[in-house]
Amino acid sequence: MSRVLIQMLREPGHLLPTIKLARALAERGHEVLYLLTPDWRGFAERHRLAAHVHLADVYPPGCEAAWPRMSPAARQADAAARVDRRNKDYLGGALARTYRELAPDLVLGDVYDVSAAIVARALGIPHALLSPSLHQGREPAVPPLTSSLPLGDEAVAGAAWAELVASGRAPWAEPWYPPYVEAMLRAHGLPPDVIAWTGAIAPVFPGVPQLVLCPAALEVPRRLPPRIYYDIPSIDAAPSPLPPELTQALGDGPLILGAFGSQGLWRPDYRRLCDALLALARARPRLTFVLAVGEAWAAEYATRAPPNAHVLAWAPQRALLARAAALVSVGGLGTMKEAIWHRVPVIVAPALGAPDAPGNAARVAYHGLGEVLLELDPERLAAALDRALAGAHAAALAAMQRAFAAAEAGERGACVIEALLAGAAELP
Repeated sequence: MSRVLIQMLREPGHLLPTIKLARALAERGHEVLYLLTPDWRGFAERHRLAAHVHLADVYPPGCEAAWPRMSPAARQADAAARVDRRNKDYLGGALARTYRELAPDLVLGDVYDVSAAIVARALGIPHALLSPSLHQGREPAVPPLTSSLPLGDEAVAGAAWAELVASGRAPWAEPWYPPYVEAMLRAHGLPPDVIAWTGAIAPVFPGVPQLVLCPAALEVPRRLPPRIYYDIPSIDAAPSPLPPELTQALGDGPLILGAFGSQGLWRPDYRRLCDALLALARARPRLTFVLAVGEAWAAEYATRAPPNAHVLAWAPQRALLARAAALVSVGGLGTMKEAIWHRVPVIVAPALGAPDAPGNAARVAYHGLGEVLLELDPERLAAALDRALAGAHAAALAAMQRAFAAAEAGERGACVIEALLAGAAELP
């Protein structure tokens, strides 16, 4: 039995896609351990995952859970101060000491946090990266993942990449991030060329295998580097029942789900989509709307909602998608994958979302799985919803769902990990 340590960013959209892989490894007899802060211990317990709690002095119990109840300015300041303390601890060797204590046989780190890969490499621990997003690297005719540009035009894609490169290293990152990366390399005795600043969102490790937690069918034709592995099963397809009180409230009419992912706390622009959906609900009283807006906004929006709109802090997303007629989203990949699994057309407003949302939206358009609203215009939103309800995307969704089902039924994730554990020269 081998010990596999998983260290992801503490976001549902980063952690949830790893659970299927973790369980597959556990079923094969491996010990899988998540590295989490105290407030995320409950997440591990709810999903029956083993966890090692670290950074308790930086993120003591209750501090992250308090963020939704803070003002935006106080929340940002508190989070920034804690990140600064974490960075200083890591630069001082705290993560390396944790790895030595746990003695993993393999480290699986988040593609968007260099810390795990740097420390694992410095200690000689085999490692790979898990990507909760599509591959953020560069290939001909494929615009950056941060772009909503049409796919397939090499000149357009090249110009977009040139503009991205000219804007600086990791243009989506906070100002502290590039200096932190360079300091981590120096602190752990690694040369600068271990990484390359060629990713659309974050630096990449050219020599490190990367497992993309998504079926390859959602991608566009592209020449991926041999170290990139798609078709890593990540979608929880188990039935998820609706609470009886919600079932009764929804009735039998078409259900429109507005899902904002897990980052609404940090993205006030999401409010524009909330406002647009409530206005649409008022104009379409025969439709039923459910908006999952997060703890920080739920009470406010619930008081403004018309009778046919139900505003929740958290919603049982899979259960709602199982009966939804359409999804309106900011473009998070996890939500989009679940919608496709349930053959629900997607209407995406990517300009409001995370850095990878534009690229996700471009693939929705490319495959005909829904519509993209580059500008949040109420009339265009209503028209897109009408087309979705009329079945404009049904055939494309059915074909994509079949491809998803084939990928999710496979064992590629566990096979790749076991090949890494075995030190295989070539991975399956």
